[in-house]
Order: sequence, then C-alpha cells, then structure tokens
Amino acid sequence: MPIRYALLLFLIIGLIPICSEAQKKDFGDVSKTMLEMEVYEKDSTADAVVLFDVSEALIDENLEVLLKRHVRIKILTDKGMDYGDISLRFVHDEDRQEIDDLKAQTYNLNAKGKIEKQKLGRRDKFTEKISESISEVKFVAPQLRKGSIMEYEYTWKSESVHDLPDKYFQRSIPVMWVDYRVKIPEWFTYVIFKRSFHDFYAEEKNSYNDMAVVRYKVINGYQRLDDNRTQRFAYNGAEHYWAMKDLPAVSPEPYMKSHEDYYAQVRFQLARVEFPEEQPENILNTWPRLISALEEHDDYGKRLEENEFLENLADELTKELSGKEEKMIAIYNHIKEKISWDGRYRLFADNTFEDIYKEGKGSSSEINMILIKMLKEAGIYSSPVIISTRNNGEIIDVYPLTSQFNHTLVYAEIDNKVMVLDATDPSRPHTVLPIEVLNGTGLQMDGEKSRWIPIGSASVNKSKKFMSVSLSENGDLKGSVSSDLSGQLSISSRKIIKDEDEQSILSNKYNAKVDSIDVSEPLTNIKEDISFKTYFSIPSHTDMSKEIAYFRPPLFDNGFESSFSLKERKYPVDYSYTFSKSYISTITIPENWEVIEVPQSVIHVTENRKAEFRRLVQLNGRIITIVNSLTILENRFMPENYSDLKSMYDLMEKSKDEVFVLKKN
Repeated sequence: MPIRYALLLFLIIGLIPICSEAQKKDFGDVSKTMLEMEVYEKDSTADAVVLFDVSEALIDENLEVLLKRHVRIKILTDKGMDYGDISLRFVHDEDRQEIDDLKAQTYNLNAKGKIEKQKLGRRDKFTEKISESISEVKFVAPQLRKGSIMEYEYTWKSESVHDLPDKYFQRSIPVMWVDYRVKIPEWFTYVIFKRSFHDFYAEEKNSYNDMAVVRYKVINGYQRLDDNRTQRFAYNGAEHYWAMKDLPAVSPEPYMKSHEDYYAQVRFQLARVEFPEEQPENILNTWPRLISALEEHDDYGKRLEENEFLENLADELTKELSGKEEKMIAIYNHIKEKISWDGRYRLFADNTFEDIYKEGKGSSSEINMILIKMLKEAGIYSSPVIISTRNNGEIIDVYPLTSQFNHTLVYAEIDNKVMVLDATDPSRPHTVLPIEVLNGTGLQMDGEKSRWIPIGSASVNKSKKFMSVSLSENGDLKGSVSSDLSGQLSISSRKIIKDEDEQSILSNKYNAKVDSIDVSEPLTNIKEDISFKTYFSIPSHTDMSKEIAYFRPPLFDNGFESSFSLKERKYPVDYSYTFSKSYISTITIPENWEVIEVPQSVIHVTENRKAEFRRLVQLNGRIITIVNSLTILENRFMPENYSDLKSMYDLMEKSKDEVFVLKKN
C-alpha cells in the first residue's frame, strides 16, 4: 500500500508544471483567464482549442465496460462555434451500449466581467438513429458564441468486453491536454495498437487489484460462463495511462489520406479471455482463419464458384480472341462499360452476379468480383485482393478483422506478369488504378498462398508540355501548348477535354482564351497516354507602352504551384503516386525589343534525394527558353522532411513569378 501512495504522489508532482487549465478540473470550475483568451498563442489561426479531454475506461466488477469522459473547449472565432455541435455514438442493437449522466454547460463573460453559466436542458438533447444498430446522442452547447467555453461530460457503458473504447488524441483543432486511463483485469488480453507522430507526455503501466463477479452454469458436468451461478474472484490488473499536451491541429492539407491515419491514437482489440477455473479462449482471429472464412462466405468466396451465366458470357466475349492478355482487356473493357459503379465501397456482395449484370449497377466489390469470375472462366489466373481505400484508413496488420476492408481489387497473372485491376471507372485503362485505392497494401487471397502485395500506381506518370508563344508589339501573347501525358496524369485531362472544359485545360488564371484543341486520337480510345495541342491567346498580357517592359511568362500547369501553407507539418505528406513533370517554354519577343535582364536558373534537390525541382533559363537573341521540371520519387515524406520539401515548393512558386526585363531599341 505505501508503494501505491508513493506512486500516486509521484504522478501528482509530475503533472504540476502543466498549465492548470490543461488538466482535469471539476465540472464548472472555469477560470476567467481562459474566458478572456482571444487567441491561442501556439496557433493563432485556430478557430477553437480543446483545453482538456480526459477519459477513464475500466472493466467493472460485473465485467462490463465503463467509460467516463470530460471535455472542455474554448471557442475563439465565429467559425469555431461548429465545435459546440456534439454527437456521441453508441450501439443500440440489443441494448448493448448506452450513454448516461450526460451534462453540458456554456460559460460567457457578461458586460461586467462576471462569469455566466448556461446549462444544457433536458429537451436540448436528442437521440438519432443512424443505422439499424447505431445511434447518436446529439446536442448543441447553449448560448455559444465567440469567446465562450463549453464543456460536457458523460458515461458510456457496454455489456461487452469487446468494446473497450479506442482513443484519438488529436482533432482538427489544437489540443492543450488529453489523457486516457484504462484498467484491464488479468483475465483479458488485448492487442494494443499505438500510432503517433508526436511524443507522449506520459506513458505508464502499473498494476492494481480488485474483485469481480464471474457467472457460471454447469452443462454435462462442465462449467460455462452464464448466469446460473456467480462467484466473486480477486484479480490483478494492468492500469495503462497515456497523456499528451500541446498537440497541433490535424487540418485539411494537400496530400493527405484519411485524417484518422494521422491522429495520435491508442486502439484495443480483444485477443484472449481466460477466466478462473476455465480454459483460455482465443478471441482474435488470425489472418489464415480470416481468409478461409471469407473464401467460404456465401456473399464473398462462394460467389466465385460455378456460374453458368458468367461462363457463357466470358465465352461469348473471347471466342474470337487467342491471347490471354487480349482476352483480359476485352473482359475488363466490357465490365467497366456495362456495369456502373453505384458509389458504394463495400466488401461483400448484396446481389447475385446475374442480377447485377442485368441491372447494370453494382458496388465496388460486386463489379470486380464479376471481373474475377469472368477472367477465371476465360482461363486467366485471377483472385481477389481485399483493401482499405484511402478515405477508409490504413490497414492495421496486427488486427485480422474483415471490418478494416471495404473494397476488392482484381489480381491477374499472365505468363508471370502480374496486373492489379479495378473496373469501377470507365475512364481508366486497365493499367491505371483509381487514386482512392492507392493505399499501400492489399491482401491477395488464394488459400494457403495468400499474401500481402503492394498496391501502388503501376503506370508511368509523366507530363511533358512544350509551349511556344510570340509576344506582340502591343503586349498580346499568342501560341500553343503541346501536352503528352501518361498514367494518372492523363486521366483528368481526358475528362476535361471530353467535357469541353476549355478554361480548365489551361488553369485559366492568365485570362487566356482557348482558340482550339487538337487531340491526337479519339477520346473513346481509352489508353494510358494522351497527346493534345492547345492553341490560345492572351490579350494585353504585358504592358509594352514604355521603354522598359516587365514580362512574366505564363505556366499552364497547377503542379508547379506551392501546395503547402503550414510552417510545420507534424504528419506525413502522402502523394497518391510518384510522378515527373516537365514544362518547356520558348518565347519570341518583338524584333525591336531586347532582353536586358533574366532570372537566374535554380535547382533544389531534397536531402533525401526523393524530390527535385529545376528551372533553367536560356537566352538566344530574341528567343527565351525556360525549362521547368519537377520529380517526386517517393509516395510518403515524413514530417522531418517537410521543411525541405516545402522550401522546394516555395522556390518553385517564387521562380515561376519572376519577370524578364525587356527594353525597346
């Protein structure tokens, strides 16, 4: 017992240096200082800041999960009032979970500088059914305005030890203090997954002891857990504690996947149960068992067994074809044109393949499972690859759970050549996967030969543009841009041309007028590459009325603009795919003018040599040649590389806007 007191004293002393408002405080104990705060000094752009978010979860004496949580938020702007809209989710199916003891309160300073409180009324909260099994308790903090502090606390209960709550320590606004204490009896083993790009302020594990009731019944001489007989047992347990402070917001930025992938987090999955006088029971699945179960599932693997309708269809589509790759492309093109994606990412099939085909509409997995089945019927080795899309989050490989997956891709192999296909987008050739599926890895399912495979862009993603323009005496520009695009970079341009969105083709911020577009091949020929030429003119681009003129060449490519606004980024930069871009410009100035000053050429190569920008400038009489090139060789740049990467983009942005000085002879 003295040891426990000493440890508690150590913890209390260890937390004293923290700002007093960023610690657990009693409900209603709000300081005037925090109400007077107008700007959060660590992030002056923040619309709101979490003062603290304190949670404690435990498995109680009845072996039910109990979570107590207390949150306090400071509102700094009118936009920040959105953070006063609170939703608390729970599973209502079979009364498995419930939310109790909810209270909320808002604090404001009146004209006399006194603190006024407004409690949440009973009628100000309501429960909304989200699905057949999920509901949310919702409320809006009363009398919330700029400068307010609002807080709420509640108790969440679950009858199932499977439901030990996960904790996300970060949000889209800064967090001054957040902690999570979890007490787990020795009878339960959880796989604990932690991820953070920030250091934990505190991370501890201590032992404790307590009592709990175990319920048994006897069947054929053997004890089983139930309600017929109860017995109290003493047990030892593990008390985990995690705390973090001064966490930055995870705000929307370029090159991000699911925001939850970047939050500091601790997650739990029940793996094993071993009660007194009972045999241990393994709860958590294994990858081999998960694969086997999916392959035997009526709405998954069983669908890929014999199907006379698809067999006949595959025969009809390929009877005139001899090569396997030719057959694969024919089947792929037919499926992507015949069946429209209904917008749902879903792992399991809801309808029969024949019904889906005849209706011409299906979910992501339904479409690709039909493709798998037809490839098999055509004699092509194929199998499912289950993945989690970018917006669904990264796969946690220590959790063999089907709930992590929301989509199926197609693995095809011909003469040792591996291809991964997705037939949900008719605008894409078979070699170019949708960006949303490029999320790292997928599980290729083939019984005992199942394995993890990388899911990336197999196509070569290049953009080559050549601009030739002439500058007239009155400052007008007239010329053309020839574009050769491949892989992912060709898809958006093909759509823009097809939709006749002429302004977007030149990212029209130069007031350019598109005169015409020549495409080398019909847009109906869906290939990995596309080539086209855009003729344009820009009236009054440069003021040529004086002896000296300042000329800024246009650059029609958004890829050469800076995408990064944060000084620091504490989470990775995730490009969907690697790529290279080049943009060569030749500009001819009028005969009676000369170039007297040109910007310097610049080169920036990042320290890890995974990104490079070059801008080379040459002058030959009246002809200016500018070569811009950008190469990204890595999908992910870690936070420690961000400053270097941002500097490269800032240089690119700055150099793009530099001027050439012209003089009239």
